[in-house]
Amino acid sequence: MSTTTATMSSLKARQRQERESLILDAAGALLVEKGYHEMAMDDIAARVGIAKGTVYLHFPSKEDLIVAFLARESQEFFRHIDAVMNTDIGPTTKVKTLIATMIQGMYRPKFRLMADLLQNSEITERLLANRATWQGLKQRMRDQLLAVFAIGQAQGEFDPDLSAEVMLGLFSNLVIPHGYAIAMNSGVVSPEALAETVSRCLFGGIAAHHTQTQERITHEHH
Repeated sequence: MSTTTATMSSLKARQRQERESLILDAAGALLVEKGYHEMAMDDIAARVGIAKGTVYLHFPSKEDLIVAFLARESQEFFRHIDAVMNTDIGPTTKVKTLIATMIQGMYRPKFRLMADLLQNSEITERLLANRATWQGLKQRMRDQLLAVFAIGQAQGEFDPDLSAEVMLGLFSNLVIPHGYAIAMNSGVVSPEALAETVSRCLFGGIAAHHTQTQERITHEHH
């Protein structure tokens, strides 16, 4: 392949990716405005300013488009998680930041939209076809959290008598989106207040107590 041909091929691939991104952006906006059942491929084409046939070149069906949209949003979510995990801050601050990040995300219209879309059996079946990818992303987050909890124990921030797996279970059960749906939808609590409450509940259970730590140090010295 000549340099010119390779350059043209690369340009076409980039243009295709950019057009696909625009289609997904339009789909996300229209889903929020109209909902899944009312949104049509014609609407997406009109919003982007392209022919409907071009949309179908990228996504053979409406369901394929939705699955691609969900995949992109999920990957973006995990990028935010990675960003928090890769920061050079202490374990307690890192977990609190993660809780705040996740709860802020729950309040976004797109998150609620994604939760609704996952009630669609056909879309769910298509997502399950790629469950290895989702499981891999979820497992990476679990592994990152287990490492943070272990470091927190080693540094005396978290209860040394709890296993990291138990702390992970507590975290997972406290940060469950549908558990706060009524409070979020009614607007009775802000994301900041909810994040603070969840953090207080979690750390009330896993934080190392001064007397406990002091007793352990005394025991080790004897």
